Amino acid sequence: MIPILLIAGGLLWMHHHQKTTAKPTGTATVGLTPARAQIHGELMGSEYNPVKLEKAAKLFEREGLDPQAKDLVGKAKQIRQQAVVAGQLAERARMNDQNAMGMIAAIREQAKQGNPRAVVSAKLIAEYCAKNPPKELGPLGETPIGPQQAAA
Repeated sequence: MIPILLIAGGLLWMHHHQKTTAKPTGTATVGLTPARAQIHGELMGSEYNPVKLEKAAKLFEREGLDPQAKDLVGKAKQIRQQAVVAGQLAERARMNDQNAMGMIAAIREQAKQGNPRAVVSAKLIAEYCAKNPPKELGPLGETPIGPQQAAA
């Protein structure tokens, strides 16, 4: 009788042990590992290229990490909106808008102090200015008269 109990106990133990140590099969994901959490944190903290953020979001979504993917997509949208506002601000400053110039100066100061949003804004303003140089000035340094100004 004791050998039967030992065999039955051994079989139960083996069956239970196989269930708890079975490896995932197919496309099952591991979840948010420390390495993935670090990558997500670095992307959220220091990346400001919306294309890279959206590509990373697709990778996180493919791995079943939807909350992290949504975070990255949200940050990409926010940066695209910031880029539009940065371009508008630069154009206003080029038209001698003193308020725009003051806002750009304040953004630079806050960026120097390490404000993350100001750092991104300053980079976006600099990128906009590099990609969209001002129109050439006239021979005396005046702004050329465009069709809208000539009609006024």
